[in-house]
Amino acid sequence: MLQPAQYRRLALMALLLLIAFAGLGYRLVDLQVLRHEDLSREATFTRERTIIHASRRGDILDARGNVLATTLFVKTVVADPSLIGTNQARVALTLAPLLKVNEAELAQKLRRTVWTDKDGKEREDKHVVLKKKVSLEDWARVQVAMKNLSFDVNERKLPARERAWYRILRLRAISVEPVDDQLRVYPNGSLAAHLLGFVGATSQVVERKEVNGLVGRYGIEGQFDSYLNGTLGWRQTERDRSDRELASRTSSSPNWPGECR
Repeated sequence: MLQPAQYRRLALMALLLLIAFAGLGYRLVDLQVLRHEDLSREATFTRERTIIHASRRGDILDARGNVLATTLFVKTVVADPSLIGTNQARVALTLAPLLKVNEAELAQKLRRTVWTDKDGKEREDKHVVLKKKVSLEDWARVQVAMKNLSFDVNERKLPARERAWYRILRLRAISVEPVDDQLRVYPNGSLAAHLLGFVGATSQVVERKEVNGLVGRYGIEGQFDSYLNGTLGWRQTERDRSDRELASRTSSSPNWPGECR
């Protein structure tokens, strides 16, 4: 027969289990019922993104169809130093010639930076701009260089976790901003510069998102700015928990450029 002390221990265990299940039940009700809408809205905001694109500024042509002014899309190359670890020198050596920047300065930007916020928590800068206005061709070369980047280790003999770290470094340590910038190009240099005018950078807020673009200043660029600007475009995308874009769940609307002859 069970002794009184054993009955007390069983009763105590049963009480503790009851309290635990009651706490778990309350937590489930709190997450799935009381806070469902707020959490669902937050998850959607984190998972789904709508990116507004400024329209590509249209070309200016002469009477024979020769291009006097055109626009190229360019990238802003960024880095996540937390994924590079102690390999700043190797990455900088590889990328400096492609980005046309100083190797030592690039290596300094790639170093991990840890700081303490006002609440006393340690923070780490995981988004460092390396260079703006990088051509699509140069960005393609950067991607190839990162994909083929080698280190002074035999990765085949490393544990699976370390091999995965090197793979993530190559794929995600260097990336670009989701929205392209625009670079105005005049193929004939200063020819008819006083007639063509020039452009300046501009930004506007569309649906609570900042959109950068170009605006005409003086000359044809300014006089026909409304024709050259075209219309805005958008891209709606969904990302997984690793912040990778799910291409199958991406939709977009094109940006229609203008033109001036």
